[in-house]
Amino acid sequence: DVTNIDSVGLITARNGIIVGSGITLSKDGDIFATGVTTTGSLVSSGAVSGTTGTFTGDLTIPDKIVHTGDTDTAIRFSDTDTITLETSGKERIFIKSDGKIGINTNTPAAPLEVQGDGGVNDAAIYFTRHGGPSNDTVIGQLLFRKGTDSVAIIEAKRESANDDAYLKFQTQPTGGAIVERLRIASSGEI
Repeated sequence: DVTNIDSVGLITARNGIIVGSGITLSKDGDIFATGVTTTGSLVSSGAVSGTTGTFTGDLTIPDKIVHTGDTDTAIRFSDTDTITLETSGKERIFIKSDGKIGINTNTPAAPLEVQGDGGVNDAAIYFTRHGGPSNDTVIGQLLFRKGTDSVAIIEAKRESANDDAYLKFQTQPTGGAIVERLRIASSGEI
């Protein structure tokens, strides 16, 4: 439609420019595109919106991906080499740079540490594995803890690297020492 072109060369548009049927350039500099849009790189100081997107390279964001209409739910990159999941505005799950995962704790002491919502003074469960199976006597441990006291420990262990493993159940009375209560040998003897 050449009736809206004011000059040849530099074009001044009164209502925007429509190229083909899928691109609109508005007078305030916004670009609206329908269908598939391909760009070598996209730098935006404003919002980018659409219904779906496919990226063939990296997508870089500064901090978090937020759920539409639920702004206190997010996937965050809150620290170097750390990923967190956030619900109700609170970080709930942490994956740290050393691979440890904390649920309701941002400083997991074991490969997987699960704490109650009350923090360190609430109940916690630790899933651990000590050393390699060929050179350590403790193979794995499930520790239930309330505050700083161990409440119960289930441990797969062996006396030395060449021995068969056994399963050991231990409890700790408040303020007391950890006591073995039950042992199941690899032969099945109790």
